[in-house]
Amino acid sequence: PVGKGMIFFTKYKIAAKNYFLKVKCDTKDAKIYLNDKNIASVSDPSQEISIGPLIAGIYKVKAEYKGPYCTLEKIDEEEIYSTDFSNYNQHTAELYLNPRYVEIKSDFEDAEIILNGKPTGVLVKDASEFGPVSDESEFSARIKLPWGEAKTTSIKLSSWSNRVTIPNTLSNDDTNNSTFEKVASVVNEFEKSYRTAMTSQDPNKLLHISDELKQVFTSRIQDLKANNQKFTGKVTKTEFNFGTLQLFKDEEGRITVKITAKIYYKDAVYSQEGTPLQDIPEKETGQVYTLLWDENVKNFVIIGINAPWYYDWPDNGKIKEYKLDEGSV
Repeated sequence: PVGKGMIFFTKYKIAAKNYFLKVKCDTKDAKIYLNDKNIASVSDPSQEISIGPLIAGIYKVKAEYKGPYCTLEKIDEEEIYSTDFSNYNQHTAELYLNPRYVEIKSDFEDAEIILNGKPTGVLVKDASEFGPVSDESEFSARIKLPWGEAKTTSIKLSSWSNRVTIPNTLSNDDTNNSTFEKVASVVNEFEKSYRTAMTSQDPNKLLHISDELKQVFTSRIQDLKANNQKFTGKVTKTEFNFGTLQLFKDEEGRITVKITAKIYYKDAVYSQEGTPLQDIPEKETGQVYTLLWDENVKNFVIIGINAPWYYDWPDNGKIKEYKLDEGSV
């Protein structure tokens, strides 16, 4: 009642009941929309945003976050009214976007993070809480090396962990061509020099190997001499699976790579009084090479050669063949 009207009648005003909507959102800088109108932004995810007063009705409430790494969104429909005559007029909308912040690790802390194929400008060492990112995110890295840049393969963010370790395996794209060619060149030149050194029985002809490996091959040559034997042979071709090319950095900051190759060759040992063998059949062996970058010579040096009974040869790797066909046979 607001007073008397004419003679006997009382005047009334109809007042709509006021309601308030409290919005909870877990993502900083998310925008809150009410019926498609931006009415607030989240400055502190621990606090509720109060919207009102509102009249009873059905409202569309949306939280949306658009950041440099992902877009997150959630929409709710809120029915705001009370079915009794109580004074209750508070409603709550929980618009949780579940943002994911990721801790990123790599052997190369100065590598730049690549997210879903796009450079971020963020280094691994600065990515203890990187994000927010979406659940479908893929991470790789671009690494600056003494001989140029390299790019790793990618890894998907798992559904159960917010920690990502950048793979050491290099990607198959053209970014890594200079690394591929440097590694292949060193291995090919060594394989040719090995046959030359064994044929001439001169270990000084060995190329691109460490002193430790040179000592191993020197012992082989000494065994030939001690047994009055000679060696003849040539490497015919090599095949590299660049899908196995891995990059490492040790505690001293030294950079090494590992790669698997197939070596095709025709080798034979014969008596010193005999004649060199003819029509030697071609053989094949799979070998894993470990190469260390030597800053003094600005090139790789082979520090390990293994011929395991099983070796990785991924079908999706970038395979390249080099025809050499050099030697004495």
